[in-house]
Amino acid sequence: MASRTVRDIITQIRSMHRQLGNLYQTMGDAAARERVKMLLYYVSRHERNLEEALSQYQQQAKKGVLDTWYKSATGDPVAEFMDPVRITPDMASDAVVRTVLEADQKLVDQFRRLAETGPSEDVRELFQKLIAIEEREEHLLVRDAAELEDV
Repeated sequence: MASRTVRDIITQIRSMHRQLGNLYQTMGDAAARERVKMLLYYVSRHERNLEEALSQYQQQAKKGVLDTWYKSATGDPVAEFMDPVRITPDMASDAVVRTVLEADQKLVDQFRRLAETGPSEDVRELFQKLIAIEEREEHLLVRDAAELEDV
């Protein structure tokens, strides 16, 4: 059984968002089609915004909640989301959006599991708030990607 603090989990997720932002930026630099390039740059900013939102939330969260130990019977509580995101610079824009949304949904699903099994009400509430942040960003991504297609 793996044990980590809630702070460790959030820090790992922030790092993931940062890495994804860098990946999308790199793929955008390599993309040949202008729409795909613009979309990948947008998605890169989306990931950086999520990392920043988690950073701010982490700074505002109660120290006691962040220092709470979280035990997971399955090992690493965010391991499923860590599967590599498969984006290539030659993908169509709708495939990029679909891939990004699938990755985001994996993370939201993990947050739901963490919220359901949290060791305290405060921890469960924290993960519910993180779900709301992720879902809000997903809605913005879908809306903005649709607008980009109209350009």
